[in-house]
Amino acid sequence: RSDEIIEVGSEPGNIVTGYIDCTFINPSIHLEKIQYQVNSDYGGASLTPNQGYIDLNGGESEVLRIGITPYEGLWTGNYQLNVYLAIKFVNF
Repeated sequence: RSDEIIEVGSEPGNIVTGYIDCTFINPSIHLEKIQYQVNSDYGGASLTPNQGYIDLNGGESEVLRIGITPYEGLWTGNYQLNVYLAIKFVNF
């Protein structure tokens, strides 16, 4: 769980993308295939990437950079971004 705060910049007449990094860590000694899905409580923005898979060898980590781009002007406020993951495959 991370309560990281990002700012999505504002430029008149221009939609700006903000980014947040999500770190996946495999503490085991086995290869894991991890499926992830990203969503937000605000439906007026594109999240890129919004789903996919990451293969991690034992003891490795990988950073996934998620872009948040509003479809139109965004009111100042707090919005929540959720990243869900499931381990789909473990190679013993």
